[in-house]
Amino acid sequence: MITAGQVFGATLGFVLPLETDPQLGYISPTTRSLAVNGDGVVVVGSSRYEDARYDGPVERAVRWVDRTPALLGIASEVLPLAPRDEGLGLTGFDLFTWSSATAVNSEGTFVVGAHGLPRDLNKTHGPSFTWTSDTGTRLIPVGFSSAERTVVPENPTDMTANGELVVGGNPLGFGEPWVWIAKSNTTVSAEDYLEDNGVDPVLLREWTFTNLPGISPDGSAMIFNGTRSGSPDVRALLVTGLPRVPDCADLTGDTDGDADVDLDDLLNVVINFGLGVPPFTSGDNNGDGEVDLDDLLNVVINFGVTCAH
Repeated sequence: MITAGQVFGATLGFVLPLETDPQLGYISPTTRSLAVNGDGVVVVGSSRYEDARYDGPVERAVRWVDRTPALLGIASEVLPLAPRDEGLGLTGFDLFTWSSATAVNSEGTFVVGAHGLPRDLNKTHGPSFTWTSDTGTRLIPVGFSSAERTVVPENPTDMTANGELVVGGNPLGFGEPWVWIAKSNTTVSAEDYLEDNGVDPVLLREWTFTNLPGISPDGSAMIFNGTRSGSPDVRALLVTGLPRVPDCADLTGDTDGDADVDLDDLLNVVINFGLGVPPFTSGDNNGDGEVDLDDLLNVVINFGVTCAH
C-alpha cells in the first residue's frame, strides 16, 4: 500500500519517485500527491520542474501504482496533456503547459484533474480532464445551466467510486459548482442537478453555492459551501437522498443489460413470471434460473437507478 506515513506505530510507506516527462525529457525535483484509490494501491497527483521555455515551473499529472506484491516496486506514469485544440478551437500554440490529477476512482483506473496555462498562479484552476488507459486524456466539456449560463468545469474536487459522477467548482467562488455525468458526457450546474433529482427548488433559491468539495462514493450525498438568503457568512451544506450510482456489477434488476432498471426490465419479469429460464436471462436477475418474486422485488427496489460500467 502507498502511504505518506502512518502514526501509532504503523510502518512508513513508500516515497513516491521523481518523474521523467516523456514529452519534454525533464526530471522532476518535486512531487505532490492529491488522492488515493480505495485499496491504497494507486495515488495520483503531480510532479513539478523548471522549464525555461515557460518562464516558470511546469507541472504534470502523475499516476503512481504500488506493484510491491509482485516485487516490482512503484510504477509511475505521467499522464499526457489533452490535445491542444480539443473542444476549444485553439491552435498554433501549446494550449496547456501544466496538469494536475486531483481524484481517482476506487479501482484506480479512472483519473480526473485540471489543465492550465504557464502563468496560472493557482494550480487547481483550468479546464478539467478525465483519463483512462483506453481513452487517454480528454477534456470535460463545457455545459449550460437552465438559466442559460455557461458552466465551466474547472477545479475537479471529487468523484463517485465508479467515476460515473465528477464534481467540482472554483475554490475562490468564481463560476458555479458543476457535475459531470459520464454516461452522457455532459456537464450541468450543481443547482440544476439537485433540482432534477428532487431537491425543492424553493429551498435551492435560498442558497448561493460557491464550491462543491465532495460527493459520497455512491453519489447519494454532496457537500457544498455557500451563503444563504443574502447573508455574507459562508456555510457548509450537506445534501442527502440523491440517486445512488452503483457499479453495474452491483445493480440487481437490470434484466436487459442496458445499465438501468426501467419499464423494459419490469416487463421482462412480468411476462416471464413463474417460468424456469437460463440464469440471468428473460427476467431472472438473481441467477437462480427462475423468474419469481425475488426478481420482481429487485426491479421494484432499484427502479429508475442507472449504473456505471
